[in-house]
Amino acid sequence: MRIIVAYTVLLLFASLGVARAQDRIETSETDFYVQTAAGNPTICGLEFTLVYHDDTYRGGALAGVTGSLGWFENKGNIGLALKIVGSDFPNADKLDLTPKPFQVVQGSVAVDGKPVSPYSSISCEQPTSFCGMYWSPNSILIGTALASMRPLAITFNRQAKGLDVSLPLDPRERVRSKPDEFRSFGTCMGTLADRAKATLSK
Repeated sequence: MRIIVAYTVLLLFASLGVARAQDRIETSETDFYVQTAAGNPTICGLEFTLVYHDDTYRGGALAGVTGSLGWFENKGNIGLALKIVGSDFPNADKLDLTPKPFQVVQGSVAVDGKPVSPYSSISCEQPTSFCGMYWSPNSILIGTALASMRPLAITFNRQAKGLDVSLPLDPRERVRSKPDEFRSFGTCMGTLADRAKATLSK
């Protein structure tokens, strides 16, 4: 739903004759969240919505990706699940916002401009989406990079051995506008770390 709203805003500007810039993010939204079980944190996550002009595959047409990063603890190891869902809007110029899913063949998170590949890919609910799994130390690398606001990006390709699309993931505005949300996420991550240490010390 958020990606539909973002496109609606873009199309309103387009209808007023505002030129759309190419090769850049048009809309970037992030949300921190914490999932619990029996009152205890189990997943510390970040959801994202990125609207962009796809010059790599679609001649600058509008496209978007939504997804999430979710950290969890398992037997003393810190895992990170990555999900990337892609959508084209082939009739956006006609104010038709019907999404058309596109295949995300491979995905990763880049830290300081360097892609960090998942340990493995896993099945997604949507067959066109990409889901991957990280374990420490790379799950911790990405988590600490997020906590310190180092440059992160969602990187993916739409064709096997195709060119990568890299979209910056910048949660700083969300941190400024929702500091309590970010603090809850940080507390959750600390809980996972303590839980992993306690498991390993047994």
